[in-house]
Amino acid sequence: MNWLNAINWMKKNKGMTTDDISKYSGIPKGTLNKLFAGQTKDPQLSTIRAVVHALGYTLDDLYQDTNNQQFSENELALINKYRLLTQTGQKAADESINILLRLEESIISGPQNTIPLRISEQSAAAGHGAYLGPESFQIIDVLDNDMTHHAGFAVPVSGDSMEPKYHDGDILLIVKEQVEIGEIGLFTLDGCGYVKKLGDGELISLNPEYEPIPLDDSIICNGKVVGTLPKEWIIEK
Repeated sequence: MNWLNAINWMKKNKGMTTDDISKYSGIPKGTLNKLFAGQTKDPQLSTIRAVVHALGYTLDDLYQDTNNQQFSENELALINKYRLLTQTGQKAADESINILLRLEESIISGPQNTIPLRISEQSAAAGHGAYLGPESFQIIDVLDNDMTHHAGFAVPVSGDSMEPKYHDGDILLIVKEQVEIGEIGLFTLDGCGYVKKLGDGELISLNPEYEPIPLDDSIICNGKVVGTLPKEWIIEK
């Protein structure tokens, strides 16, 4: 049983719909539909982890031996080393693995298409607000895939209030959709940008050290955060 069969089995076993998984994982429904249909050739490990966790399982459950096959000694050693890493270290390892997978995929499939994407020259704060004006954008070229194709723009993050999900220096992809309660979005207040989770009457930080921001009519929602933009997706000119 490969990872796709395992995830579809978990989904059926839990009786969860794609809408349910999208709600709890933060991954857009369109992305999930392609993933479950086997149309995503190179899913990010962070995406698979989010889906599996939303289903109430772990990566260990996903990769457990379903065909009575044994891991090699090298595979077991890598798994044990991964478990010893901090959360930051595991994220770096995930990104390195994804870079290698995309590199091999690009060698097999040849050149990939690129599209222009607006990116803010100012960081949106995952802490205290930072200026985010309409004139502070530039155009970059990025790889054309499901996430970048639907993104309206991108914005870097500064601060640690949205850890452990988003970290200082991450570049977030924003789609111009209404943010529902429980989802993470980009909001502006007095021209300053905030990356926060929408609560009931307040904007919430994932880091408990930060107090919620009460909602009022002056706060504008600029769109929903759908993920991060890996640096290897950016095409240097």
